[in-house]
Amino acid sequence: MVLAALGLIGSIFGFLSSASDKELSRYGNIGQSFDVIATFLSAIALIGVAASLIYQERQERQARVAAWLGAQGELLKMVIADPGRLGPCIIDTTPFASDEEVSQYFFSTLWLSFHRYGMELGYVTEEDVRGEVGRLMFQSETARHLWSIRKDIFEAQLGGLSPYLKMVEEEHPDFPSQPNIPRGDHKKTARTTES
Repeated sequence: MVLAALGLIGSIFGFLSSASDKELSRYGNIGQSFDVIATFLSAIALIGVAASLIYQERQERQARVAAWLGAQGELLKMVIADPGRLGPCIIDTTPFASDEEVSQYFFSTLWLSFHRYGMELGYVTEEDVRGEVGRLMFQSETARHLWSIRKDIFEAQLGGLSPYLKMVEEEHPDFPSQPNIPRGDHKKTARTTES
């Protein structure tokens, strides 16, 4: 096999040594044109690999978000089903007038999270959130009341609303003034906690 390879190489050199300078130049140009094509194909392959990695990362992120939302949903479903026992494990429930109101608060938390992650993943537009979550939600007196409680909780514990919640609040009918139910009124109807 080695002898065959050496014989082939010797034949190629013999052929090229008998070729004129013009023919050798032509053969060199043909070789260089293949270099350009090879470079172009390599660039296309590299772009394909990069696109594949970006797509794969996006798919993995979507899977992680779906798992996170699923876990959050399961936890909040348990709180919604038994707000009197599990609600105080998550937040101070004294601003709420009843266990039903605690359940409604945590359901609205699920609703808001669903749309926030939908917007982050590109499934829901900002206008969808403003319309469906903001304008439609704030048509409900219950939702406006729960929003007032949510805003007080966020301001007291987190220093204010997140950018997403600020965007939702912009759709409140009384924005930027106070909500229809004056802030702090929910504290007057709050249930008392056991000592």
